[in-house]
Order: sequence, then structure tokens, then C-alpha cells
Amino acid sequence: MKRLFSVVLALLLAVQLPARVKLPAVLGSNMVLQRNAEVNFWGEASPRSRVRVTASWDGRMHETRADASGRWALKLPTGEAGGPYTVTLSDGEPLVLDNVLVGEVWVCSGQSNMEMKVWESNVPMVSDPDIRLFVPFQWSSQEPVFTAGGRWQKADSEGVPRWSAVSYAFAQELKERLGVPVGVVGAYFGGTAIESWMPRSELVEDPVTKPIHDRFVQSIHQLENGLPVEERFPWCWDVAGQRHTPGDLFNGMVAPLIPYGISGILWYQGESSASKARQYGHLFPMLIDSWRERWGDPDLKFYFVQLAGYDGRE
Repeated sequence: MKRLFSVVLALLLAVQLPARVKLPAVLGSNMVLQRNAEVNFWGEASPRSRVRVTASWDGRMHETRADASGRWALKLPTGEAGGPYTVTLSDGEPLVLDNVLVGEVWVCSGQSNMEMKVWESNVPMVSDPDIRLFVPFQWSSQEPVFTAGGRWQKADSEGVPRWSAVSYAFAQELKERLGVPVGVVGAYFGGTAIESWMPRSELVEDPVTKPIHDRFVQSIHQLENGLPVEERFPWCWDVAGQRHTPGDLFNGMVAPLIPYGISGILWYQGESSASKARQYGHLFPMLIDSWRERWGDPDLKFYFVQLAGYDGRE
């Protein structure tokens, strides 16, 4: 009886303990944080609990309170490039992120051009622990998600041959020119159209892009009622349940990264939109404006590759 009472008491105490802070995957050990900036930390914790964050580069504790749903966010000032550091978060049980560097951070996104692996290219493999890549899970979602997995890897790991070749070459160039740690956040998926990388809500607001959203909504109604949907390329790409469905890759692969502190974005995509080139000319500026707005920086650097004609189309 005494033993049973002890077990019940232990369970009750465990229930009363605050939950550990939860972070999106992009905020993790081995990450690179943007130098000379106020970088964003965000996550989930016990509702209305105090969340404390301390970074070893200055030892200052920063504190905020989670809202009624347990969501919280705060800004952490960084200084000059350096590291490795630790970042400790606490809402009860501490969560320690180690081997954190401060340097230059970029997002690299697009389709197969950006996804092409290092082993498929002539990019030299340089063992450099100061170059890091956040390797994402390729995930599409009907709704924006908190995190879709992935992890930070160092450029002295066995995973380098499977990195994005363009991302890795870009990181090497930045490291050589700037002499600071470099982190690249990947978000790419081969064979995808630009409308999948944009918030679906924005397609509704523009008369040129509203037909894309309307076809998507119509496909849902047809699928739910067992009716056939348009199968002719490229209209079939607006059908629900595919990796290139409008808005789904933004929800699953970009939304979980926002508002991670970055210096800029590198974009390499377009072949999958070649059959709708005029429409692409309208969508691409919308995407740039949208991502800048969501990262809270109207002047965020956004570099892109202009593609040659593809499959006879220009």
C-alpha cells in the first residue's frame, strides 16, 4: 500500500512539473545565428509560464512569458562573429543548445536546381566545421506548421555529399570572402512550381493569381465528392494532395523557418513554371514581397538565378 501511494504521489508531482520548452527544429545545437543582429527565438512552453533564455557570449538572461496557448517569442542580441557558444532555455527543465556559432546566415530555396547534391556536382568537399547547413525534411502541409523537422550539420560530417551543391558552394564562397562562420538554411524540393512556395491566402487577393486558388478549392470539392479532376498539365498541378499544390510547401517548409534571423535569400527555381512563364513573371515579385514581409525586413537581400529557356519554352 505504501509503495502504491509513493507511485501515485510521484505521478502527481510529475504532472505538476512545467513542461520543457519546445523549439522549432531550426533552433538547435550546431546552428549559426546572424551576427550583429537581434535574432528571434520562439517556441512553445507551459501556458503563461516564464521562459528564460541565456547565451554564453554575454551571459545576460532574457525573459518573456508564454501566452494562454503556450506560445512565446523574444529577441536575443548577438555581436561579432564567433563561437562556439551555448544557449540555455528554461521553463522548468533546462534545454541547452551547444556548439552554436555567430556569423552569416542565408536561406537557400527552390526546386531541383537547388536540391542537386554535392556528390552530383564538381563542388569540392572542404572539411570546415565553421560551415553549417540546416538540412530540412521535405514536407508539404495544408496548414502552416510549427516545425517540420530537420537538423543542423557541420561541413566536416559524413552527410556533406548529400547537401545541396549550390548551397555548399555559396557557403564556401562567403566563408572565404568574409572570414566568418556561415550557416545555410535549406528549403528546396525538386519538381515544384512557384505557387507552392507562396502563402495560399495571397493568391486569393490578386486577380491574376486567383484562378490558381480557385482551381485548388474546386479540386477539393471534386475529390471529396468522388468526381474527376483536371489531369492536363499544367492545370493538374493545382490539384490538392500533391507536393506542388498551391501554398503547401510554404506551409510545410518555409513557415517553420520564419522568423529565423537571416542575412538574405538565394532562390533557384523556375523550370516547373516554364509552361506558365507570363504568370511566373507576376508570381515571382509577389513571392519576394511576401517573404520579405514575413521576415519583417522590406530590404531583405533576395538573389536569384535567371533560367535559360527550358524544353523549348522561354
